[in-house]
Amino acid sequence: MKINTKIILSFFLTVTVPVTLALLCLFILLNLQKGILEETYNIEIDSVSEVFETTVLLDKICESAMDEVINEEAYLLDEDSLDVINANLEKRYSFLIILRDEEIYYQGDDAVTQKLIDALPSYDDLSDETALKNYYLVENGTQYLVKARRILFPAGRYGKALGGVLVIVSKTDSTLKEVTVLTIECIAIFLLVMILTGVCLTLWLHRSIVKPLNYLEKSANRIATGDLDFEIVSKGDDEFGDLTKSFESMRGKLKEYVDKKVQYEVDSRELLTNISHDLKTPLTSIKGYVEGLLDGVADTQEKRDKYLQTIYNKSKDMDRLIGEVTLFSKLDTGDIPYNFEKIDIDGFLSELCTEWKFDLEEKNIFVHYENNLSGRVMIKGDAEKLIRVVNNIIGNSVKYLDKDEGHIHITLEDIGESVKITIADNGKGIEKENLELIFERFYRTDASRNSKQGGSGIGLAIVKKIIEQHDGRVWAESKVNEGTAIVFTLQKAASQPDE
Repeated sequence: MKINTKIILSFFLTVTVPVTLALLCLFILLNLQKGILEETYNIEIDSVSEVFETTVLLDKICESAMDEVINEEAYLLDEDSLDVINANLEKRYSFLIILRDEEIYYQGDDAVTQKLIDALPSYDDLSDETALKNYYLVENGTQYLVKARRILFPAGRYGKALGGVLVIVSKTDSTLKEVTVLTIECIAIFLLVMILTGVCLTLWLHRSIVKPLNYLEKSANRIATGDLDFEIVSKGDDEFGDLTKSFESMRGKLKEYVDKKVQYEVDSRELLTNISHDLKTPLTSIKGYVEGLLDGVADTQEKRDKYLQTIYNKSKDMDRLIGEVTLFSKLDTGDIPYNFEKIDIDGFLSELCTEWKFDLEEKNIFVHYENNLSGRVMIKGDAEKLIRVVNNIIGNSVKYLDKDEGHIHITLEDIGESVKITIADNGKGIEKENLELIFERFYRTDASRNSKQGGSGIGLAIVKKIIEQHDGRVWAESKVNEGTAIVFTLQKAASQPDE
């Protein structure tokens, strides 16, 4: 999930989740409170919305209290009993007043003003014993809800029946403690839901944003200290996941660069060591022959000519070695430009084979060429560099031929978008574990690096470099005592002539 989507979603959840959960909790609380109020005050609440309507609740509470007093004929009790009843009414935010023959018979609240008493209805103002009169009075800024019902005191106790009025008075500005508690609970639940939602969203965003940032920071610090031997794992598909992949790509390229640099330094030291070794041998030989000439060991013209010819040959070997090392170095650094052109590969190889045939027949080595193409095929290549490839491979074969009669077979095949060229000999062959190593620079199959067979040891390394620059592949196949085949591929040119 993208970061932008997460931010939008978190904003949406911040608004909707608290509201939804708060409404759900409020609904549950209201229903619980409705049941508590109904059971406590013996009333019936029509809907949960009435829980917060204090006036409606007080009206129902007063009416319930009135019914209880009438049903029990509490107005006929003594004053102490009436005090108990009034105390219960006070718990319902009300008090009791009883009028008998228009006189105060009982007054449950001493703070009642005369104005309030004067406003109370008389026995005659009420239609009958079952009629309940409701009205509001305002006294000193306080609103009262008055419920009045006429009653009759029996004649047996007072000599004659007396009319009276039973009044229950409630302050409408009173707030039920249950409603107050409910309000506090609702506020507390809303705040709790807000806090929990905020904590959950914070943890989610921390895991989605802060944690990946910390991970990338630690990875960057490791890279900064030179530690590249670890993997930066992408754990998401958001922008941080993409950034992590970029960091991993950067780390991989840096490691590749550092490894190449280290390998280059190793190769450079090895190169210097090998060059020193391969130059030391002909130099030592040249020095020996020059000393022989100076000391007069070569006392005849024939010996002097032989010494000079040997010095000349060793100098040529040194020149060839330096030339090939220079060429390989330039190929390795890309300092030599390539002149790619279309080449008729069959004509190219035929001409080279013809040249080698004349040179090698006197050494009892025979070159065979076989073209298995179905028609004329053009390849894209640098002719000069490809001549070097073929010459290096054939020259290498000649050096290691150990048979009385040597044979070199050159085969040309079509393999789709490329051509395959195989140069095979019947030499002594190469051990399987050494096949990959023969393309390393200065590698020779003889561990002693004896150079009596000639060569610099980098001929096949040059072959590999050139073929790779042609987007081709090169490999070796060999069987000990049977011979070795060097195989390489070259891409065909984009457009081919009609067959």
